[in-house]
Amino acid sequence: MCGIFGILMPGRQAVNLPVARRALDLIRHRGPDDEGYILVDTVNRQVVPCAGSDTDKSLTLPDIGAFSDRPFSALLGHRRLSILDLSVAGHQPMRSAEGRYWIVFNGEIYNYLELRAELTLQGHVFITSSDTEVILAAYQQWGAQMLNRFIGMFALAIWDTSENTLFLARDFFGIKPLYYTRAGGKFAFASEIKPLLELDGVGRKGNPNQLYDCLGFGLADSGETTLFADIQQLLPAHYLHIDLSLKQVEPKRYWQLDLSSHVDISFREAADTLRKLFEESVRLHMRSDVPVGSCLSGGLDSSAIVMNMNNMLADGQQLHTFSYIVDDPIIGEEKYVDLICRDGDIISHKTRSTSEELIADLERLVQIQEQPFMGPSIYAQYRVFRLAHEMGMKVMLDGQGADELFSGYYSSIGARLASLVCRGQMGDVWRVLRNAPDNMKEHRLRMLSFSLGRIIPAGMVNRIVALTGIPSFPSCVDQNWFVERGVRHHMRPHGHGKDALREESLLSIEQLSLPQLLRYEDRNSMCFSIESRVPFCSKAIAEFALSLPDHFLLSNEGVTKSVFREAMKDLVPQVILRRDKVGFATPARDWQKLLLPWTERTALNTELNNVPFLKKDSLMQMLKTSSQQKQASWPINAWRCSNLLYWTQAFDVDWS
Repeated sequence: MCGIFGILMPGRQAVNLPVARRALDLIRHRGPDDEGYILVDTVNRQVVPCAGSDTDKSLTLPDIGAFSDRPFSALLGHRRLSILDLSVAGHQPMRSAEGRYWIVFNGEIYNYLELRAELTLQGHVFITSSDTEVILAAYQQWGAQMLNRFIGMFALAIWDTSENTLFLARDFFGIKPLYYTRAGGKFAFASEIKPLLELDGVGRKGNPNQLYDCLGFGLADSGETTLFADIQQLLPAHYLHIDLSLKQVEPKRYWQLDLSSHVDISFREAADTLRKLFEESVRLHMRSDVPVGSCLSGGLDSSAIVMNMNNMLADGQQLHTFSYIVDDPIIGEEKYVDLICRDGDIISHKTRSTSEELIADLERLVQIQEQPFMGPSIYAQYRVFRLAHEMGMKVMLDGQGADELFSGYYSSIGARLASLVCRGQMGDVWRVLRNAPDNMKEHRLRMLSFSLGRIIPAGMVNRIVALTGIPSFPSCVDQNWFVERGVRHHMRPHGHGKDALREESLLSIEQLSLPQLLRYEDRNSMCFSIESRVPFCSKAIAEFALSLPDHFLLSNEGVTKSVFREAMKDLVPQVILRRDKVGFATPARDWQKLLLPWTERTALNTELNNVPFLKKDSLMQMLKTSSQQKQASWPINAWRCSNLLYWTQAFDVDWS
């Protein structure tokens, strides 16, 4: 796991090397073990490798500062977190064997050993034991077609010295981030947003369209755009080529989940196949030259990962898990964490926090995440990775992706009901509602409303939304501000008709929940120099899950993740298999009450012109009202607005 950065200047303009070096320093936390650069003279097709302050001295590379007076029009930079091949042979940027290509790479290719063997048969010779060298050989052999052969997570850039072109690519699910900008005529990319904001010509003007989705639906990572108007992200499962003209920057998709694919197998066969796919994914995700631990919430997904990992350890090894504990008899999950660790003879590490600690850490958390985050549970995840860092871990596994693939969210129930209604299976509709998880039965009307919204024409959806009791926009938002900027009112995308459940799953994977969860995961882990791996985000598992019948995923008895529970039934304790979903539980209401004075101070100290889309008096009234409510969770609109306020101030975002 690493941090990457690069810049390509127009014409014969020179890269500002001191600025580029500062930009890469901003992501040092992603790779504190090593630092490297290449400077490219595109006219003479000359590449100069050079060092930074953290570069291993044994490489004897010249310092980048020695070249400040020479006009290089392209640069690639890399920060390394050593996971595979810990020697200096894994230094990046790395050159291909024949000298044509140079790569900077963030991520892991878990099947690199199998690919290496295949490429060796094709005549390629390897001198390191790193996956980076395998990528270079794969690109030389197959070009962009190599991407579909990978099992892993990656964001990479390859410079072609023969063609003077740059190739960028991102993994299937977007586990690893990759942002870029074309502001000021240049092309620049980075693993995070902050390095790009450091560059000349890149402004901090906000994006009203993305802001609308953020306030209305809680979506900050749903497409190519970000909340910064000058910065985009390369979407998951996409690549692009850039030449020296910098005129054509059109990403191309290399992989797509196919909803028309269906498998005709029994429920038992599906569970057995899923078990094998999952075990293989966990096995590959444990490949590392440093110890591997795991997050453990006590829920089904993390418990399944932990029990599988534990079975794969060599004799004498013990697994370390890391958990966030809430001392609340209703939402606390400590007893389930303890059960898993007792059953597996696992070493458990736990962390707790107070509201005061949240306040102390919140400003840093906002800076780390770079875009707004949609709930306080992100802080609990931050604390888990901090604990893992304190215990010396460099690699962790986590359970992101399971809910999207196996219909684990309760919003999936609405989609499932819509599918059943469209198929005329009204008896099953009532069965699903009657057998809904215990902590959702009080929301039957809301589930029915969600299902109707997936059946009726779009023009009638607003009336259905009103039945849920959830306002389409917070009352403190000035909707006229969006109208004046040409932002059209629209609804959150969702599945429709007979295929509503599978369409909803695809949307959750590509646009709705998973992109944001992966961003939270990446920033919270990498800020502590930890590589977080997510074995559910497997191309093979995703393709299989979305080819299954609806009732395998969300059964006619209202059981979410039905086939996955069946696949894990002799591995995970029954009490956990039968549990209702809790999510990453946090004492959000108590946190909100303590944060209210700080939010008030932030609002009062923020000029009205800086947040013209918020009515501050209405915001403060909403926060006070929501903090006095008896519900256990923080009303989502209160969090979205207050978090946007913190974020706008922290990044000096221009909404004028």
